[in-house]
Amino acid sequence: MCDFGQRVRLIHELGKLAGKARVIIVPGNHDYYQSGGFWDLPDWPEHVTIFKDDVLSLTKLEPIGINVAGIASRSSGTESNALKEFNLEADILVMHVAHRLDCCAGLHSYPISEEDTLKLPAKSLALGHYHQFGRVARSIAHYPGSPEGLCFDEAGKRSALMVEIGDGPAKVGQLELGVYPFSRHELDCTTITDSNEIETAITAFGAQRDLVKVALTGTPSVDLDADVESLIARLGERFFYIDIKDKLELPVADIKPGDKTVKAKFLTRMREKLEATEDSETKDVINLATRLGLAALEGRVQK
Repeated sequence: MCDFGQRVRLIHELGKLAGKARVIIVPGNHDYYQSGGFWDLPDWPEHVTIFKDDVLSLTKLEPIGINVAGIASRSSGTESNALKEFNLEADILVMHVAHRLDCCAGLHSYPISEEDTLKLPAKSLALGHYHQFGRVARSIAHYPGSPEGLCFDEAGKRSALMVEIGDGPAKVGQLELGVYPFSRHELDCTTITDSNEIETAITAFGAQRDLVKVALTGTPSVDLDADVESLIARLGERFFYIDIKDKLELPVADIKPGDKTVKAKFLTRMREKLEATEDSETKDVINLATRLGLAALEGRVQK
């Protein structure tokens, strides 16, 4: 869902397609149709058709004469199967549905089975809900995916469907889109000796439009200055967004037997804390606290 300003921009941008394209909108479970709401605004251009009923209905795209069937979500969730009784002669069927019924994220959005997508009286079935491109079994049903990723779980190519309708079966292809890619990376810092090496390595993970998440891993020397906040500040202008997590582990070799210095005692105590827990998040906190403590002891903390 979007705020008022984004809604006004959406209507304005769609208005630019007048005389160039017909626009079909199927409200989904996050932006479902409700009477008097956003989808009922009087400002929608004439070339934009919005499906508002919670039963499948038909509209014809003139002058090309293509029949499009669609159905709107009218609440944030529904368990009805709209394909069971579908009998309209449509070229394209557009729905916001979920076919993976064993996945909890797929419930409450017109759930269907793979079998429901077979032998439909349509040439192509375009589906919403899942954000990755894909085909349902060997049917006419495809998920276009989202034109841009929405989070770091949606890395990789973003796309839309390109569907050619003719006398025979529809030709469906993947039209690659997206200019702000998400990506996750792990950087093993075991052999890295200074923060400049970390910065250089991270720079290679993307470009200025990339959204990047990096985990620093490995067991480098305790003397490595891996100040995450400083790295983010230095790398901020190189990416559209960057997040860096310190997952570095404390090297056992840096604790010398018989060493009675404050540094050695501190490292020994923190190592005992690490060995006393099995929780990975707690280990991360202890490792980070160890490195920050050492930086404070050695005067490397910036005030």
